[in-house]
Amino acid sequence: MLKKTFSKKALFLTLLFFTMALSAQSILQDITVSLNSEGELCSADVFVPVPTFNDNDGNEGSTAFSFDGINNYGKGPKGVVPVTGEYTVSVWAKQAGDLGQFRNIFAQGRNLYLGQSNTGTIRVGDSWGNTGVEYPDDNKWHHFAVVRKTDDTHLYIDGVLMASKGAKIPSPGPNAKYPSNFMIGSQWFAGEYFDGNIDEIQVWNYAQSKSLIAGYMNMRLLGNELGLVAYYDFEDNEGSSTITDIANGNDATILNADIISGWIASEQPISNINIRNDFNNTFDASGTYPVGTMVITWSFDDGNRNVITAKQNVIVEDNIDPTVNLNGAATITLNQNETFTETAAAADNCSATLVTARTVDTAKARSYVITYDVEDASGNKGHK
Repeated sequence: MLKKTFSKKALFLTLLFFTMALSAQSILQDITVSLNSEGELCSADVFVPVPTFNDNDGNEGSTAFSFDGINNYGKGPKGVVPVTGEYTVSVWAKQAGDLGQFRNIFAQGRNLYLGQSNTGTIRVGDSWGNTGVEYPDDNKWHHFAVVRKTDDTHLYIDGVLMASKGAKIPSPGPNAKYPSNFMIGSQWFAGEYFDGNIDEIQVWNYAQSKSLIAGYMNMRLLGNELGLVAYYDFEDNEGSSTITDIANGNDATILNADIISGWIASEQPISNINIRNDFNNTFDASGTYPVGTMVITWSFDDGNRNVITAKQNVIVEDNIDPTVNLNGAATITLNQNETFTETAAAADNCSATLVTARTVDTAKARSYVITYDVEDASGNKGHK
């Protein structure tokens, strides 16, 4: 058991792990967090590290498609990327040719495309034609993510925020003048072709945080993740003219390409293991936990029917004593037979029960000393 100390609460985390061909290992660390006294003190915002794991095959067998930069590309249905609200689109790509030409990794209409300009800078749609970020020219794999929020648009490379527009880009929805098919390795009009390898396109219907982007970019998805709109895992292999969307069937057709030599071995994602927990159905169990014990079940799936689970206890202890607040003066004077009204109330960060140790009989003229005791659900006590 690992104890995490708070200023007024204590958090305990325990990870139990099992051994199979795939095994989980704890990477939990001691941390100290000060709770905000103005916040909801009956709960705690807890950072939960993602457990590590061992697997015997890494990403063995993973494939990608190599686009020639001349005329081949993938064409999917219209409106794959949500046309309203927030979204996240991410992809692994490895540029083969030189910079200085218009090339695109993916596109959906004129309002959403990701690629480079003839000056070598990254573009994200017509409204963000110059992000100010240079496209990597090292001929290595890089992960790109475009996040559209209600009030901003972000560009991430390899899990790092590189640029923000300061406003949301326009909707990538249908337009009478411009097609809105989801294009892979091409601009929206079938041109500005990508020269290099593409793998692992994920489309989500919400704006992902930096931590989610950084985690999902190295992980094989199962296709049923919450909020996942499309997942092109590029595992169709030699001879296939289809890039399958295993999440919702928004398959793309490969055009003008050699579907034998085009499929190549890929280094992405780094791991074939999918990790998720039952707290929020993602790989990141950090969040707000109530006072008490919550048991998180982690699952590790390597895609080969090897699945293990690991249970983790998140315990938030309430060590804050409740108090007694008098609603009036500490000393009050009543006339004989006048009704006495209770003048105290319990106060606690969660809830507490007030117990009065003595009653007042106003028919009998005398002095009374009333003792108030208070106790909350965690056994913390107060007295006045």
